Amino acid sequence: MVINKNISVTTEYAQQYSGHGDKTLINGLLGSLDYTDQEWLGFQETDFEAVVDLKEIIEIKRVECNFMIAEGAWIFSPEKVEFF
Repeated sequence: MVINKNISVTTEYAQQYSGHGDKTLINGLLGSLDYTDQEWLGFQETDFEAVVDLKEIIEIKRVECNFMIAEGAWIFSPEKVEFF
């Protein structure tokens, strides 16, 4: 869980899936199965990029991601995920 860190989302998210802004991605909360619960960020027709500033050099042992998939609502999983 990454909280109390800085994040910069370099891709504009869809207004209807704007959650609580950039910090939605690192607030430690999981979105529910309801994509309108304000715990999700959504992106349309663009690659998504964000930079998390950990403020110090630390060993990262695990990275977790959750994705909403609701194809009936045109919400699809990413084609690829990369971490640098």
